[in-house]
Amino acid sequence: MGKEKKEKKRKAKQEEKEEEKEEVKEEEKEE
Repeated sequence: MGKEKKEKKRKAKQEEKEEEKEEVKEEEKEE
């Protein structure tokens, strides 16, 4: 059970990083 929780957390963190990358791309376009 503990391992599953860690895996979910890791995936969530990865998705957050991807979203941040997309946001940076949008910001760069505006400049």
